[in-house]
Amino acid sequence: MIKAVIIDDQPENRDYLRTQLADYTDRIELTGEAGSVAAGIALIGYAKPGLIFLDVELGDGSGFDLLEAVPEFSGRVIFVTAFERYAVRAFRANAIDYLLKPVGTAELEEAIARVMHSRTEDEPLYRKALQNAALQRADQLPLQNIVISSLQGKEMIASSNISFIEADNTYSVVYLADGSKITASRPLLEFQEILDDQRFFRVHRSYLINVKHLKRFQARESCAQLVSGQTVPVSRRKAAAFSSFIRETFTAR
Repeated sequence: MIKAVIIDDQPENRDYLRTQLADYTDRIELTGEAGSVAAGIALIGYAKPGLIFLDVELGDGSGFDLLEAVPEFSGRVIFVTAFERYAVRAFRANAIDYLLKPVGTAELEEAIARVMHSRTEDEPLYRKALQNAALQRADQLPLQNIVISSLQGKEMIASSNISFIEADNTYSVVYLADGSKITASRPLLEFQEILDDQRFFRVHRSYLINVKHLKRFQARESCAQLVSGQTVPVSRRKAAAFSSFIRETFTAR
């Protein structure tokens, strides 16, 4: 028996999952629910669950924010979300599974079975296989188009054409693959939130790069060289995570 909690900001989603979990009372003991990051942190603190069913987009933050706030949590996480684009990030956060809403009976059964057997020596191999599958799906996602507001007006840009983005106070400078650039009236953090995190990585507080345009990462010099020939600094505290991101992204292809 494993204690579990549900953290989702939509009451109807919590109701739906709670109803499904009623079929697994021999394995899962549901000990609480929360509808926000803040409430979820408190719930984990006193319920001490071994399993969290976690939504990605919560009203006061994200499921990833919640996990960062509870480093002492050593249990399992099953992400339950409507968004496929967070899959790679979820597995990097050591999720045991990633389920898309509405969750089917077979998918939930498989996820719970993995949790119950997750202490076996096969778990790391299984988790890596799931992450690789998510990375492969990322290549098959339709191109994401975003609207960039600048002094010249609004422009529709394919995210695949963005090489990197540089912060400029409350503005951002978007560098495109053809060498042109656009000064956008949007801070870098907003670009990070809307762009696909399976392709873009925040390497520095002032830079967000599209790894599809990466030529090489020079760890000793703490910089990333892009296909365009431009060089972007990589902060030392982000270097290890960026190196891992590159390795996982390109070795899975």
